[in-house]
Amino acid sequence: MRWIYFNDDPEEAAEREAVVARIDAWWRTFEGRVDDLRAHFKGKARWDLPQWMDDCLRPIHPKIMWEYGPAVRGDGHRLVLTPESAHELRPLIAKILERAPSIPG
Repeated sequence: MRWIYFNDDPEEAAEREAVVARIDAWWRTFEGRVDDLRAHFKGKARWDLPQWMDDCLRPIHPKIMWEYGPAVRGDGHRLVLTPESAHELRPLIAKILERAPSIPG
C-alpha cells in the first residue's frame, strides 16, 4: 500500500483509512495497558508481552517487528517499531509513529 505517493483511487483510500483505524485502535489499546507495561518492566506483574504485542500489531501488518528498551531521554522505557528488512514498510511505520500518543515515561 502506498503511504507517500498515492492517488485519489477510492479503493486505495478506503484501504488506507482501514489501516489508519487499526493503527488508532492499537494506540488506544497500548494506552490502556501502560500501567501493566510499567509493572511488567519493574518485575511486579507477569503477562505474555510478546504474544500481546504480536496480537495487537499483526492486524496492522504482520511484518512489523518491535522491541522495548530503556528510555533515551529521562526515565522509563521506549518502544521501537521497525520493518526490519521490509523496507517498503518504512512509510507505514512512519504513519504509526506519527499517530502515537504522548505518554510520559
